[in-house]
Amino acid sequence: MTDERATYVAPETDYLPQVWHDLVQPEWMAGTGIPLLGTLAGLYLAYRFLKRQLKSDRELRAADRRSEAAGRLGLAVGESVRHFMSLPMDSPEYSKPRPKLDLWHELSEARLHLSDETTFLDHVSALVRDILWAWKSGHKAYAPLATKPDPVLHGNAMWVTFEPYLLRLEKAGSVLRAWDGDGHLAGLDATDLEHVPLPPGKQRKAHEAWRSARQAQYLDRVNRG
Repeated sequence: MTDERATYVAPETDYLPQVWHDLVQPEWMAGTGIPLLGTLAGLYLAYRFLKRQLKSDRELRAADRRSEAAGRLGLAVGESVRHFMSLPMDSPEYSKPRPKLDLWHELSEARLHLSDETTFLDHVSALVRDILWAWKSGHKAYAPLATKPDPVLHGNAMWVTFEPYLLRLEKAGSVLRAWDGDGHLAGLDATDLEHVPLPPGKQRKAHEAWRSARQAQYLDRVNRG
């Protein structure tokens, strides 16, 4: 009896040489290969361009947000400085125990959006603190005087105690308002000023010495008339 079952023949699997042979043919390269390579190169370049564009857009949006945050603080600083600058020397405000200067909320908001600008914001905070403590020091020198200076002289003496810090704060406001958000905030160096040390712990004596120096400035201006 004859076995009529069909014999299975495995398909040809060694086709890679033939494929490679076809690919290197001049006709294929001219008709298909070169246009395909051009298309792939175009897609790759388009991908790279789109990737760079998206990165640039993200960086621009981040810079805008940083610039807006800095600008808001700069406007608040500018308003505070203009208030001081507009005070006449006989203003009753010089007789108040605390000046009209409160930028702590604006500084806290700015730190949320400008976390990598700590150095600049620390300078601004130090200047605000200097002005507040210089004002208090002037009042401490004024309080025990038996013969009070006239309002204009008092205002002048008060101004002497905090003027260097106010002028530097004015510069900080200008830098903040002009910044475009790119790079880092620069152009404010307050290290040449003698800042008030914070009173806790070992700095208490240095803090008292700083305040005494401001009181001496006040008294010197009053004595010169």
